[in-house]
Amino acid sequence: MKKLISIFLFLIISFSAVAPVFAANDGIIDSGNCGLTENDNVKWTFYKSGTLVISGEGETDFYETNTQHPKRQPWYDYFDRIWCVTVEEGITGIGANAFAVEAQRANNIPLCRVDLPLSLKIISTSAVNSYNNSKYCKYLCYSGNEEDWRRVFFNDTQLYYNDRDGKWYVESQPMSYYHIINDNWTEMFNGEKPEPFCEINRPITHTPTKEETKISLKCYTGEYFDGNFQWNADKEITISGTIADSSGKNSAIAFSADKTGKYTISVDFLSSEGKVICSDSVVIHTLDENSFGKQVFDSFMDFLGDSGIGLHLVYGMLNTIIAVSVIFYPLNWILNLL
Repeated sequence: MKKLISIFLFLIISFSAVAPVFAANDGIIDSGNCGLTENDNVKWTFYKSGTLVISGEGETDFYETNTQHPKRQPWYDYFDRIWCVTVEEGITGIGANAFAVEAQRANNIPLCRVDLPLSLKIISTSAVNSYNNSKYCKYLCYSGNEEDWRRVFFNDTQLYYNDRDGKWYVESQPMSYYHIINDNWTEMFNGEKPEPFCEINRPITHTPTKEETKISLKCYTGEYFDGNFQWNADKEITISGTIADSSGKNSAIAFSADKTGKYTISVDFLSSEGKVICSDSVVIHTLDENSFGKQVFDSFMDFLGDSGIGLHLVYGMLNTIIAVSVIFYPLNWILNLL
């Protein structure tokens, strides 16, 4: 009996020691090595949460975005699920095209945040995509300050891959900042991280009634990249259809107003579980195009008036402008001579 109890206790202790390991590895989908040389102890790990983590010490390898190229990223097949790349402390260099894909695919990947460590010294050409859809805001979050961040690029040089011998070569001129980071990416410093948001574009102030109009938004969805937008409007507004972007999200709508007035259009970004992550709204002023034009015309005619007072005012203003010009320009010419 004592022997059975001892075996039972041994199994419990053994399972308790092993269980945390299983729990820690539960979210890992794939992993591997990605160091530039044998001396670079760099590893990549992709998690179910959609995060790609680069860890270890040294520099990552250099890659090509061509799907047929032998130097394709080992995490290439997961790009449609990677929303965040976290480069951990200890990594000193990021190779060319590390987190970039070919142009025709770029608008369909959810990558919108890259976290970079203070240990980073070099970022090579086209490390992140410059083709991403501009309506989706993207952030580079650096652990250090802005001065440290700029130093990263002064150490860099342009590298290219030679298909004939399968080797990377360095060009003589240093690389411009744009080759690495384009305007679609917003920088954040000192470890700051963005919060999800959606913001309706507000170029429209007045929309004619019964005329279909489109309205879109910009956003940062973060880890909720698999969610979608839900649009709502006052009952006087008819949403004739949602417009899906390249990633399948309803990031724009077409609408029309049944009558004149001020009406609200709102949008909620919902997670895949239906939770509201962020919201925004805008007030649309709708006017009947014909009556609005007639009102402007009538107001102008009333200003002129049948008695011609308005015309005299306009004529007087023109004469004043001409008189000032006649006096000012000769005087300015004389002063310049002096």
